[in-house]
Amino acid sequence: MKKPLLFIILVSLFVSCEDKHKKDIETNIYYSKYLEIYNSYDSLGFDKTLVLLDEYISEFPNAQKAYIFKAWLLANNNRMSEIDEIFQEALKYDSSNVEIYIYWSALLLKDSLKINEAERINNIGFNFENNNLELLNNKAWIYLLKNKANEALILTNTILELDTNNNYKFYRTAAISALATKNDSLYSVYINSHSKILKDSLAIKTFIKKNRLSLLYNTLK
Repeated sequence: MKKPLLFIILVSLFVSCEDKHKKDIETNIYYSKYLEIYNSYDSLGFDKTLVLLDEYISEFPNAQKAYIFKAWLLANNNRMSEIDEIFQEALKYDSSNVEIYIYWSALLLKDSLKINEAERINNIGFNFENNNLELLNNKAWIYLLKNKANEALILTNTILELDTNNNYKFYRTAAISALATKNDSLYSVYINSHSKILKDSLAIKTFIKKNRLSLLYNTLK
């Protein structure tokens, strides 16, 4: 009896290791293919990248990052009307993925007619993570685009207090909020708190002076 039992155990271990090996290979392909598409965008351009993403999604239909990237591409190439369907498809695989709501809301804010929709999507994200800094940053921009600069400034101060990574994007939103409220001294504090903001400072001042916050949002990366 012992030999057959030992044989069964060894076979089980072999099959288990074999399955793990296959899964590791599949996982590596899953990530490597996506990274290759993502990193090649600048050289391949919009059309080719879109084709490759569709092929990737066909192979890995649950790859939510691919849907996000596809929506980002479309939104930044004047095809905003197509992104809702893409995000809705992505949510079928994990409706609690906060990253979906962050990007969906942020992209909708590029269209001045979709601010309320962006706010609705962003609020869904809060149901899953009520202190998510990216969602809070989106909310600050919603305030700004609704001409509620004081509310935006209060919120960005909260974001900076919670942020432990010295995130450039959050400092930039705070600086924009400060300037939008005509608080030049606080604007200077934020500008000097993060060196990267300096490269955006001219655009920030120019667009806010002309009261073109929506255009400013679309120029920022």
